[in-house]
Amino acid sequence: MLPFLLLLLPAGMMADLTSDRAALLSLRSAVGGRTLFWPTAQQNPCNWSGVQCDTTLNRVTALHLPGVSLSGQLPLGIFGNLTRLRTISLRFNSLSGPLPSDLSSCIGLRNLYLQGNRFSGALPEILFTSLRDLVRLDLAANNFSGEISNGFNNFTRLRTLYLENNKFSGSLPELEIPKLEQFNVSFNNLNGSVPKSLRSKPKESFAGNSLCGSPLDRLCPSKEDVPPAISVDLRRNRKKKNGLSGGAIAGIVIGSVLGLVVLLALLFFLCRKRRSSLKNGATKLTDAEFLGEMQLTGSNGFSLDAPATSSMMGGGNKKLVFLRNSSAIFDLEDLLRASAEVLGKGTFGTAYKAVLEGGMMMLAVKRLKDVTDSEAEFREKIEFVGAMDHQNLVPLKAYYYNKDEKLLVYDYMPMGSLSALLHGSIPSPSLISNNVV
Repeated sequence: MLPFLLLLLPAGMMADLTSDRAALLSLRSAVGGRTLFWPTAQQNPCNWSGVQCDTTLNRVTALHLPGVSLSGQLPLGIFGNLTRLRTISLRFNSLSGPLPSDLSSCIGLRNLYLQGNRFSGALPEILFTSLRDLVRLDLAANNFSGEISNGFNNFTRLRTLYLENNKFSGSLPELEIPKLEQFNVSFNNLNGSVPKSLRSKPKESFAGNSLCGSPLDRLCPSKEDVPPAISVDLRRNRKKKNGLSGGAIAGIVIGSVLGLVVLLALLFFLCRKRRSSLKNGATKLTDAEFLGEMQLTGSNGFSLDAPATSSMMGGGNKKLVFLRNSSAIFDLEDLLRASAEVLGKGTFGTAYKAVLEGGMMMLAVKRLKDVTDSEAEFREKIEFVGAMDHQNLVPLKAYYYNKDEKLLVYDYMPMGSLSALLHGSIPSPSLISNNVV
């Protein structure tokens, strides 16, 4: 009876899932890491760790392999078969070499997380014409080089673009991406002025380059930098050169040079004073406005309210602090907009499951209570905990310290609690293999 039913299935569906399995086995052979533990005896790859499938399409649609010690190069031919992938997460591994050009076959790709590897070379131009549905693109902390292509403008749905800590060079093109919210090109080899379309981004997004212009404090050189009065005087001096003595000409030149030096010194003093006032005034106002909007609400009523009082302004960091090799792919604002549900309550506080906006990531957030340590004592203890590295421990990802609020952030691991494991209530293999980005 079973062989007869198999004959009734569409041949294309079986062939597609078979080709997906073959591509995953090619990936397993090409790179080292924990993919070696895939149970290859199973014909259905949907049960393998890190692999997700769409039961309707009967295809592999997500590949989540973050921090599993992958090494080596991604060969051509793998992604040419995995054409229904919507999410690829290979972050925090040791993959190297260029990006394979057949990644362009994944035309439905929404999320691509490759940060924290050793990829190198220029980005293949074919990606800019094929992956038009990208929403999140994180290539930070690699060795990519070449110029930043204006082909990024083809990604009209892009909300996140992280290119920091690479070796990109040249000038920044005008990137008019209507939905772009998160952007960072810091610590590359870029030069020139910041394009008009990107001047609304924070100046930290451009740090560590040779860029100039707004929003940076460094002014771009231009013809207007020379005062008009001095320019006119120099032209008149040149016209009267033949009618003046050598001493008069020397006096005019020296006077003009001294005037220019005094003017430049005055401009330098004013710029430093303006920079100081911005740091001491505008930053505090921004922090106050930001802290006044802190609110996290969820299906079970979890909320975090931190009004911008003067006591909180001196209470510690106003941002999430990321530990070890964790990359800041989200910030406090993203966390505060997340939906949340209570996982449990304990002696030291309440644990929540937080789902970031758009479902791009699930986190476990521990909200501590009755913690009276100073910021220095709290940071010392947290950094000690964050330094622990064991295969059975979920590493601490980030923390937030404030006079009234202390949060610990972990990757959400949907494998049940320690109590469930000790007393036999172990989740099904399908839940264990359902890793999150």
